[in-house]
Amino acid sequence: MEQPNDRIFNVSQCRKYEFFDILLEAMTNAGWTNIDDDGSEYLLKSTGEDGSQNYVVQLRDWYVTSQAAGSVRTTGQSCFGVRFPLGYTGDSVNGITLARPATTYNAAFLFPICTTTAGASVYDKNVFIKYALSVSKESVCFVIIPATATGYGCLAAFFGAPDVKYTLDASSDGLVFASSFGLGYANNYLSVANNCSEIGTALPDKADRSVRSAVPIRNANGANKYLMTDIYYENNLEGVRGKINSLLFLPNTNILTGDDIISEDTNYRYKAAVCEPQGSNARTSFPSQACAYCVDLGDSGA
Repeated sequence: MEQPNDRIFNVSQCRKYEFFDILLEAMTNAGWTNIDDDGSEYLLKSTGEDGSQNYVVQLRDWYVTSQAAGSVRTTGQSCFGVRFPLGYTGDSVNGITLARPATTYNAAFLFPICTTTAGASVYDKNVFIKYALSVSKESVCFVIIPATATGYGCLAAFFGAPDVKYTLDASSDGLVFASSFGLGYANNYLSVANNCSEIGTALPDKADRSVRSAVPIRNANGANKYLMTDIYYENNLEGVRGKINSLLFLPNTNILTGDDIISEDTNYRYKAAVCEPQGSNARTSFPSQACAYCVDLGDSGA
């Protein structure tokens, strides 16, 4: 069975409107520097785990319409924005100039509801959600687990540098965004910031890459052991560009959200999350609705 990287998820709960600030705090605690913000848009930079990278991510607390009408902090909207402007010059005192200021935001849902193709996603901002969150200097990965009473399934998302790179990527060129419930790409695609540096032709905006996996048709047996797999992404020009194994995927058969999954590694256990179907508006990057994330063996609250 494919083993994940050393990414362990912390599991907690909050009201939906609180999650964006929890995410921001987790990123700064993990080593991302808040270069500039205006209270709704945040430009964050990281030098990566080895200290040699120049990752730049911009978040804003809204995606639909405007900050006033669409903030996930103050309204019932459930979608915030994540984009990769590739770099910047200047500072917060003298002004920031983004390398690619017109870059489109990715729709980062924090509740799996989408009533229009523009991303309208209204649900009570005070609803409690359980979440599993893991943040490093390289990337962010989270799983949202709504209460069963809401009638909604889970949601999983990943953004930042991939867990494994197979091509050369300068600066933020290789950053990716993937979600089980997103907009702006077809099913089984994720979003990349730019072409790989080996091609040399910069893109005017983010682009899509096909997602590949080895998820089987059914789980192998009924003994609560499952065949889990990571995902790769590629296109015809670059070939396989990278891999994500912060989340693992398995067939959505004989599995329920919260199930413990047996691992050969007795130091950890996996928790299953069955994601909400996409409906007519949203799309998924992932090969299966069922995913698994790794928690510490002693985490009784997971």
